[in-house]
Amino acid sequence: MKQSWNVERQLEGKFPDAGYICVNVNEKQESNYKLHLELCAKDLPKMTKISECNFATTYFFEIWKGQDDQIVKVYESDLWVDDQMITHRIDLNDGELCNADHNLPLTIKFISRNQYKMENTEIASCTSTLDNIKSVVGAGLFINDAYGVRKGTLQVQKCDCTPIKSFAECIKEGVQISIIGAIDFTYSNGDASNPSSLHNICPGKQN
Repeated sequence: MKQSWNVERQLEGKFPDAGYICVNVNEKQESNYKLHLELCAKDLPKMTKISECNFATTYFFEIWKGQDDQIVKVYESDLWVDDQMITHRIDLNDGELCNADHNLPLTIKFISRNQYKMENTEIASCTSTLDNIKSVVGAGLFINDAYGVRKGTLQVQKCDCTPIKSFAECIKEGVQISIIGAIDFTYSNGDASNPSSLHNICPGKQN
């Protein structure tokens, strides 16, 4: 989200006419919401052969944003074993999760870890968007393998979105800041009589 705004304030000082300061701000806000997600995977396939793991299936999942060659990993969960039904609590902002685009594709990959070889195998995934995840709170998303066969369910227990105020909104609501200014009178800034100098005073022109 981009915002542009201007403000002009009279300066206070030891002289009656201390001048004015004019601030022109172009603000780009990368995130609009803080997110709190609570996710729980159910009924994932077990891998109990000794060649695959250690008689217990160890899982974790990753969240990737984007699609095709623009896909980027944004989150990796802790490990869990078999049907522990662990609720994973995730705190991100929407800029981190989906570039603040709530319709950006999100791919959640479920991975089994071979405890002998310490190798990872993707066993299933689901693709959604933040908007869709918000719409299925209390329900869930189907987890499918590479052939489209259902392999489990991702329960969405919570998806809380808290607006992040912009700097401009904070100022408009009365947040006060103090600014201390200083003037560099070194020769490198040029002769004050030269219009190109930072110290040149010209009526109607900002310094």
